[in-house]
Amino acid sequence: KSIMASRCTNLLMKKWKYYLVNFWQCHFHLWSQPGRIHINELSNHSFSFLGYLSGVRLTPW
Repeated sequence: KSIMASRCTNLLMKKWKYYLVNFWQCHFHLWSQPGRIHINELSNHSFSFLGYLSGVRLTPW
């Protein structure tokens, strides 16, 4: 069961990484290199990341 759980967790993290990159590119019109996003670092600094997002000024369409 633990092998299956670890595989599911890895798959879930890859999906979140994919969704995060797409969200970033679509809403902020910025390109980031998906290979350079490290999930462990992002999860450790998630509050800093959310604070940055709340401070970003969005341009109206």
